[in-house]
Amino acid sequence: MLANPDLQIFPGKGMTCVLDPKRAACRLRSEEDSTRRTPDLDDCRPNCVNIARTDRDIEQVLVQIERLRPLVDDPLAPAFRHARDSTSSTAWSASSPPTTAPENPTMATDRDAKRDAITAAIQRLFDGRPTRSTGALTTLQLAAEAGVKRWVLTHKHVDLKEEFVRRKSEANGIPPAFQHLHARAIDA
Repeated sequence: MLANPDLQIFPGKGMTCVLDPKRAACRLRSEEDSTRRTPDLDDCRPNCVNIARTDRDIEQVLVQIERLRPLVDDPLAPAFRHARDSTSSTAWSASSPPTTAPENPTMATDRDAKRDAITAAIQRLFDGRPTRSTGALTTLQLAAEAGVKRWVLTHKHVDLKEEFVRRKSEANGIPPAFQHLHARAIDA
């Protein structure tokens, strides 16, 4: 099979690429003096339809999973390493897609603290008593008021950001605490 010139077979680490360039998920390399295109095995992606697993590949995958297991199970590992190694371990698994790492208790506490800070900041902004921001009803000022980075609102606590946007639209962009001033300015 490997000697068949019509088939482009490239053994890799934990997988074998049976290359169909039109369906490849990786970048393809081509040599300057050749029309043949080869896969970039360092950029191999688990969702590629060109991947085939032989017995040799499955053995390599199982060895890699066993190598990563102690790293994933280490309760004292930093959260980022735990997430990275857990993702690597599950990506190596031939039968299941990558999953997110189990939540670390420290991360859960931090997440709850950030949610509480964002909720309190929303309330302060709508009460018209900001402590860390200009008081403007914007996502950026909400993040400043809560003491978190903007991406925390837009990626991790989308529900709170959407609640803020909903309340802002109900208030026409003016905090209820200042609506009486806005009404006087319009009347004048």
